[in-house]
Amino acid sequence: AYPGSPFIKAFRRGCGVLLSIGLEGAKGIDVANMVYAGGQTKADPAVLRPLLQSISGALEQGAELPDATGQTWSNILYGLGKLGLYEPTLVNRAAANLLQLEAN
Repeated sequence: AYPGSPFIKAFRRGCGVLLSIGLEGAKGIDVANMVYAGGQTKADPAVLRPLLQSISGALEQGAELPDATGQTWSNILYGLGKLGLYEPTLVNRAAANLLQLEAN
């Protein structure tokens, strides 16, 4: 994606909205779709990093990703992998949730 493209502007705005509402106001799939879209389009990781750090911080404090399903966690892992980002809390939480779903 090109820096001035309409997608990048919308992507930045979307990340900003999710960052401002936090996990209390966001749905898990909204977060997952944003990370997935970033990976699909190879967005600038610097745009997504503040959102990821905020989510990771909230998860470390005991928050949950609302309505998270296996698809939610898979989308997050996919996006992180495509962007070459490693956010330990998100990766570990995703792996644990996916293992738990498999065990059930």
